[in-house]
Formats: sequence, C-alpha cells, structure tokens
Amino acid sequence: MAPDGLILYCSPSSERITGRTADEFMENADLIAQIVHPEDREAFVAWHASVLQSREMGPEYEYRIIRRDGAVRWISRCGMPVMSEEGEFLGRHVSSRDITDRKGVEGKLRETRDYLENLIRYANAPIIVWDPQFRIVRFNGAFERITGRMAEEVVGEPIDLLFPDAEREDGLEHIREASAGERWESIEIPIQHVDGSVRTVLWNSASISAPNGSVEATIAQGQDITERKAVEEDRARLLRQVQEERERLFSVLSMFPAYLVLLNPHHEAVFANQRFSELFGEGQPGQKCYDLIFGRDEPCESCLSFDCLKTGKAMIWEWNDPNGRIFEVYDCPFVDTDGQRLVLEVGFEITERKQAAEELRRHRDALEELVAERNAELAASERKYRGIIENAHSAIIHWLQDGTVAFVNEATERLLGYEPGELLNRDVRVLVAPDVRPGPDDTDLISAVAADPQRFDAYENEVVTKQGERLFMAWSNRAILDDQGNLTGVMSVGIDRTRQRRAEEELQRHQQRARLLATELALTEQRERQAIATWLHDDIAQVLALVRMRLGFLRVTSDAEEQRRAIEEIDSLLAGAIQSTRDVNLELSPPILFEQGLPEAVSWAASRAREHYGFEASTAVEGAARTLDRDTEMIIFQAVKELLNNAGKYADAEHVTVNLCYEEGSVRVTIEDDGRGFDPDAGHSGGGGFGLLNIRERTEYLGGRLVIESRLGGFP
Repeated sequence: MAPDGLILYCSPSSERITGRTADEFMENADLIAQIVHPEDREAFVAWHASVLQSREMGPEYEYRIIRRDGAVRWISRCGMPVMSEEGEFLGRHVSSRDITDRKGVEGKLRETRDYLENLIRYANAPIIVWDPQFRIVRFNGAFERITGRMAEEVVGEPIDLLFPDAEREDGLEHIREASAGERWESIEIPIQHVDGSVRTVLWNSASISAPNGSVEATIAQGQDITERKAVEEDRARLLRQVQEERERLFSVLSMFPAYLVLLNPHHEAVFANQRFSELFGEGQPGQKCYDLIFGRDEPCESCLSFDCLKTGKAMIWEWNDPNGRIFEVYDCPFVDTDGQRLVLEVGFEITERKQAAEELRRHRDALEELVAERNAELAASERKYRGIIENAHSAIIHWLQDGTVAFVNEATERLLGYEPGELLNRDVRVLVAPDVRPGPDDTDLISAVAADPQRFDAYENEVVTKQGERLFMAWSNRAILDDQGNLTGVMSVGIDRTRQRRAEEELQRHQQRARLLATELALTEQRERQAIATWLHDDIAQVLALVRMRLGFLRVTSDAEEQRRAIEEIDSLLAGAIQSTRDVNLELSPPILFEQGLPEAVSWAASRAREHYGFEASTAVEGAARTLDRDTEMIIFQAVKELLNNAGKYADAEHVTVNLCYEEGSVRVTIEDDGRGFDPDAGHSGGGGFGLLNIRERTEYLGGRLVIESRLGGFP
C-alpha cells in the first residue's frame, strides 16, 4: 500500500476473509473502508489515515467487517513501514487476519468472569481470596457483613487481621495448609468483627492454579454457624441439665421408704430404687419382674401393674409376695425422655398395718363375745360397727429449706384438692393446719422440720385441703443434702390417716357404749331380781304366812262357822296371790304381744302407763298393720314401754301420744309428750340415759335409727 493509500498488491486470501477478490480491492482502494461495519467505520478511517504515513511499527487494530454474504467478521489489522535501501519511505505492508473465533471465546470468558465476579460479590456466603503471600485479594459483601470491614480496607492487607488474637496462630496454620494446596472441608475458623465480637465460620477452600501448575491464589467460602453453634451448645447444656435432673430424681427415689420401680411393657425393670432391691434382690439385666419375684416363666394372672397403660389412668391395688408380705401399690403411666411408655409403680408394705387391723378385729370380736354373754342383742348391735381402716393414700412433697414446694406427686394434688402444678413454688405452710405447733414454743411446724428433719422422721399432724377440709396425716420426713452436707430441702412422704383416726375414735365410743350397756344390763338384772324378791317377800310370802296361820286355826277350832270364815279368808288370800302372780308375769312377758299383735300390745302399754303415771295417753295406727318377726316386735314393744316410762318418770308429761305407722318395707313409731324436755347433746340427766342408749342400740341392730327432738323446758 503506497503512502497515498493506493493498493499495490492484495493477496488471494482476501477473498476467503472478506468474500471479495483481490482484483476488486486493487480496482477500488476505498473498498477497504466500505466493507467495515458502520459502527466501526468512522474510527477505522481515522486510524487508517493516521497509519498510512507512519514510519513506525503500529499496534494491531481490531474492527468488524461485513462479508459479501452478510456475515460479520472480526479482523485484526497491523502494518509495518516499507523502506528503500536508501531509506526512502515507500509505503506500508499491511496484513489482516480473521479473529472472529477468538473474539467469541473472549466474550464467553468475559461473561464467565462477570458471572463469577457477581457470584462472589453478591453471594450470601462469605468468600475470600488470598495470594501466596497471605494477602487479601478479594473480599465479598457477605464477608464485609460478618467482619464489619469494607473490601477496600482489607484488600492487600495480611489475612491474619481477620483472626482473634487467641486463635491467630491456629488460623494462620490453616491458611498455610490451604496455600500449599490442601483443601479445606468443613473446617471451623473463628473470624473477629471490628466491634470485638467473634463469629464461628465453617470453611471450604480450593486452590487457583497458574498455567505452570503453581498455586496462584486460594479461594475460600464460609458459612456463619455462630447461631447454630449457640443452639447446639444450649441443647447440649439442656441435655446435661435433664440428665442431672434425672440422676437427682433417681437419687431422691432411692431414699424413698416405699419400693419404686419403672417397668417397660416387656415386664423388665428400667429402674428400681434401693428399697426394691432390698425386698426382691438386685435382678439381672433383662430379667422379668415375675421371674425375679416369683420365679415364674410367664406373667402373673392377678397382676394389674400394666392396666394403667391401657386405661391411661392411675391404679391402686394390693398384692402379696411369696414371703407373705402385703403391699399397697400405686401404678401410673409414665413417658421417659426418649418417648418410651413405662409403668411407674410405688409399693408400700402394709403387712404390719394389715396385721394391726386384724389384731384390732380380733380384740373387737373378743369384746363382742364378752358383751354377747350378757346380752345377745347387744352383741348383735356391736357386730354392726365392725370396719376396716381404709388404705391410706400416700402423698410425696419435696420442699426447700424456706418452705417453697419444689415437687408434689399426683396423689398429693388429688388428696389435697389442687390442680396439677398449682402447689409448685408455693409455701408448703398453706397445707398445715394453722393451730399445729410442734412444741410449747411458737415455732411453726415447717420451720421446725427444716431445722431438724431427723426429729420429725415420723410425725403426725393435721393438714388442710384446698377446700378447707382437715385431714390427719402420718409423715416420714427425710433431709436432702448437697455435696457439702448442707440441707437443701426435705422430702416428706405422707399417708392419710384420717379415716383410721376417725375409726379409732368411733371404736372407742363403741367400746364406751358397750361398757355402759354391760353395766346397765347388770344393774337392770339386779333391779329386776330386787323387784321380784320384794314382791315375793311383801306379797306372796305374807299371803302364804297368813294362809298358814288360818290353816293352823282350822286345825284347832271345831266351830263350823269359824271354819267356814277361815276357809273363805284363805280362798281370798290365795286368789289375791294368784292375781298378783299373773300381774308380775304380765309385766315381765305380756302375752298380748304374741296373742293379739303389736298394735294391741302398744295400746295396752299406753293404758298401763296412763294408769301408773296419771297422764293422758292415746295411740293411733296408720297403714295396714302386718305381723313382723318376733324379735322385731319384741324390741319395738320394749322400746315403747321404756319411752312411756321415761315420759312418766322424768318428763312430768300430761299428754302422751303413740303413733304406729306401717310403711312399705319399714315401721315408724313416734312418741310425743308435753313434758319439760332435756338437752339431747348433753344426755338425759334424769336417769334415762342408759335406757335411751339401750333403745338406740336395739333399733340400730334392726337396721333402724332413733331420732330424738327435745330441748330443756320443752317446746312451746
């Protein structure tokens, strides 16, 4: 190409690159600019004009052309000056080559580079690149957030400025290993924020190699696991606390005076306290409970331990072991920390209590037999008051030294009427009756127990339920000590003795009543004997003496008239004696009751009382009269007589009414008088107290009851 732009020579390869022949370029020098892409043409023309006169080797120039077929191709053009031997500038030698394929590759590389650049810049995970001298080369936005440092602050700086002082050497050691080509796979390296806080980051790395295979840089991607680590540490701490609480609970249960065992559905003991081992032996892992206790190879038919797993409710029952010991058992469903369903069984040995109850029953039977010797009716009445002390429900309360309730079992809440969890963190003093004091001083019971639990190892006192009911409880109090032997709380195990206490009081009342009845029986017998002796002496004996005298007179007199009068007098005396004997017999056992029935006998008794005491007496019968069994009618008749006598002897009554009402399945007798009355709660001071007691016992023996309505001074 001449200095003026004229093409002096064009190689045939131009047709392959441009689609136009060499002759076309030789004929039209402007064709070179004409085929340039319109967007590049102006810049090309300027460049082309500048290099035509240049006598220097110029740089390559890249531009686009449009081939004859319309395809766009990238061209790289360069030129060099052509000089004569004399140094004259002759023009330029220009060469062009097609770089379209290279441009495509470069574009793709540029797109890939831009993609990776954006990926690194905007990734949520922190990404860092450092060179072999451990200087920071790249630092993305996520890394800026976890360090509080901007990329422009740290690029070119040593990478160890990101590590906390305490972990700097360890961090640099990991950096050296990665720079030497070792890959990180989930390595924890802490990163320090500018505010001094430290984040835990999980790292993975890869080496960036130069063409010669050497490590040109190292790239690492991290995951901030600080919160996850904190959660894991909290979880581990909570698991340790759960295990400690579990061990603490098992330690407390080991001190439990009753046996306690956790049974899985396979009849194997998952846990057993010390008392269980003392009673039944240690057992082997996997050994069945029925094998350990009874030596059986299959479950016991009468065992109810696993019924609570079926019903979901607590069970209370009793069983006897092979040694004859009796246990009161409380079973309830229990879910372990691993989700396994277990049976929590607590057993209290009640052998002594049962034996005591049996001994009490034998003593009571003996007493009843003694009373039966005096009066069969009283013995029958006494048998009515037999009872067995109910099995006490046990309560478990763990309370701290200041009285705060730390734990209560379900039986405690059920016994004392509280909702689940309602007693927790409350003062245990709310359960103690306010008038309960352990001694003459004014110290409350809870403070006294906390001060000296051993003194109250076995103690009985009254407690108050949520509803205000007072219960009498027998407690076993055990001290809970820490590792230094200091008291931290008290474990109280209580059994409800309220029913037993009331039964004992009731038995004492029955025994007192039995003694009173026995005394009254003896006195009654003595009074009856005395009355019969008086009658024999004052009546029959006197009559017989007169008859004897008149018979003696008959032996010595011969006067017929005197004999007649003596015989008539003897006849009159004997007739009186016979009538007196009939009256006494009638009083002791009136035949009217068995001959004419109860209504007529009651009417007769009222008439007799009216004649004897002078008050007005009336009787009435309601309902259809019917014959009762002989003992029942005798007891009712005797009670009516006794009450009529009381009205005459002690009440000073003027009017007495007796109403006999026959109802379906029962008979009601009502006796009313207008006497001066008495206080039923204080007893009858007039002497009728034993009679009323006797009537009450006889009535209750028949399955009935005696109701007394009276007051001092009578009713208006």
